[in-house]
Amino acid sequence: MGWHGKVDFRGWRRPSEKWNKWVQTLRPMYQSLWKQAGICEATMGSTYAIKQQRELILGVAERWSPETSTFIFPWGEATITLEDVMVCGGYSVLGSSVSSPLRSENLVAIEEKLIEACKEAATIGATVASHSAWMDHFMGTSHELEHEAFLSLWLSRFVLVSSNYHQLILKHAFPIAIRLARGTQFALAPVVLSSIYRDLGLLKSRLFGSSEKLLALYAPFQLLQLWIWERFPELRPIPNPISMDEPRLARWHGLRTENVGDVGVALDLAAECKNWDFPKFMVMKNNGFQLILNWINSHRHLLDF
Repeated sequence: MGWHGKVDFRGWRRPSEKWNKWVQTLRPMYQSLWKQAGICEATMGSTYAIKQQRELILGVAERWSPETSTFIFPWGEATITLEDVMVCGGYSVLGSSVSSPLRSENLVAIEEKLIEACKEAATIGATVASHSAWMDHFMGTSHELEHEAFLSLWLSRFVLVSSNYHQLILKHAFPIAIRLARGTQFALAPVVLSSIYRDLGLLKSRLFGSSEKLLALYAPFQLLQLWIWERFPELRPIPNPISMDEPRLARWHGLRTENVGDVGVALDLAAECKNWDFPKFMVMKNNGFQLILNWINSHRHLLDF
């Protein structure tokens, strides 16, 4: 096995049939609230499968500069930004900090109930519930906290993936899930983007290092692959047609690029690429994109920082 086989993209989550069923079951009841909280696109996006093409990720990672958080190409610098994470992944750039604590006694009481449920749902010999055990404990039960439990799993599995607990429910996701369930919006895009930047630095160091140990990465690198496909047409498959009520991520569901060829050459010859502005049809007035894109256009210097 070559060195490339020693990289494990553990944050690259694949939707399970059971998870998709839970999403579809709760969607009719909570879709409007998910939109209010700015997570509808990201939640629905977790039900689509993005096939991993390691050669694309490794090809751009070789050009990563941790000092500038950009990819260095012969024709200039480029990088995945908050706007990319928002449009491709559906994560909000606006809202409360994920570190903000619960202040209401009622909400703290709900957190305590979730902590207790996490112990109850744990399998024998464990102190924290696994993702599958959590679903078994809450899914389809009409429990008063089923929605909070659902959002806690979504955060633990797809957003706040932890290196030590990537298969377990994260207790620090509970305060966020509780407030999301009440329509509070959180700035999740910066959290996701920072994890991608962090793991790109680790991957770049390993690519040019001598270690033979397994490198486990926990950022959602499927978003980086989507960025490559969106920005470099020569490296992408023909996208699926989608309707206006589907997330943009659905364009790439189940696809992979055949006969990629030399990724490095394709990247180096992309100087004339005109695909750096998202098309106008991404402005969806009914789910907040219009407001967010207007905000980004007026604060673009923040994204270029």
